[in-house]
Amino acid sequence: MPTMPAWAAHPMPARIRRAIAAVAIAAAVLTTAAGCDGPFSLPSSGAVQTLAPAEPRDRRIYTAPSGPSDGMTPEVVVEGFFDAMPAGVQSDGYRTARMFLAADAASWDGDVAAAVIIGEPRFTRRSSAVGGSHGSGESVVAVDVQVAGRLDRHGLYTVYDDVRDETLAYTLVMENGEWRIADLPAGVLISQTDFDQVYRQVTVQRTDAAHRTLIPDIRWLAWRDWYARAVRETLAAPPDRLGGAAADVAAGRVTLVDAACSIEGDITVTLSASFDDADDPAAPDALDDDTRALLVRLIRLTLADGDLDYETIRILADGGRDHSLDDVALTLGAAD
Repeated sequence: MPTMPAWAAHPMPARIRRAIAAVAIAAAVLTTAAGCDGPFSLPSSGAVQTLAPAEPRDRRIYTAPSGPSDGMTPEVVVEGFFDAMPAGVQSDGYRTARMFLAADAASWDGDVAAAVIIGEPRFTRRSSAVGGSHGSGESVVAVDVQVAGRLDRHGLYTVYDDVRDETLAYTLVMENGEWRIADLPAGVLISQTDFDQVYRQVTVQRTDAAHRTLIPDIRWLAWRDWYARAVRETLAAPPDRLGGAAADVAAGRVTLVDAACSIEGDITVTLSASFDDADDPAAPDALDDDTRALLVRLIRLTLADGDLDYETIRILADGGRDHSLDDVALTLGAAD
């Protein structure tokens, strides 16, 4: 199963050095944060626990990128947008990155894909024009990058055999007297240095057709809401790369309604009403008790990094019962 490669060391980009210097003191405090997605999710209660893997995954440096300032040139606007993309994945949902975009780019989706790049991007103004397709002055900035691999929308990572040189075009227009990006590639570009800071490695747990053997499905999910994404992927059909070995347990009958994380790190998962058969067990989407228990176990193991963790994870049906303990009698040898 592919995981992040051990790339050769590369010089740290200047903007990364600036960001680290700006938050060095805060980072020292935040390295022990235990919450789901927030920088201040510090544990306030509970017994000491040992979880696998032993190396913590939440030792992150939180950055607060700046938005655009007056008088930026097209190259500087695009560079500022690049600096803001990691925080979009990690914490702010692209709020700052969108400040660099024109109204015409409102449909840009940072979560549709991610390219992992090495080295420093090179920003070059390719052309400027008085008029253009957007009805005002335009400028095109070419960004040369080296791409080592890509993530898709579901967090599946594809490693390239060789680093690929790519040139991306960003078209800027004037809005209210300032340059803003009007046309750009979908998805984000994340440096090798930033990757572990903004994505969380999650093992989505699946089973074989006999529901006896656990099958790991490695994903890289945005830190800001990894737990909700992890539940959705657990409920979704297995990816083709598992070669049909994993069963589609939910089979499209259950969806995520909500996933919330408290500041203490407790997670409450609310699933669609079809997860609860108390009112109409004969409904087409109703689950039998064994299937419901198995889904509870898979969600629990996925969210707790392989630990059953009955203390901090609750699983509910929308408008129905608490199913958090439905799997207590489940026998699944590989998980115990």
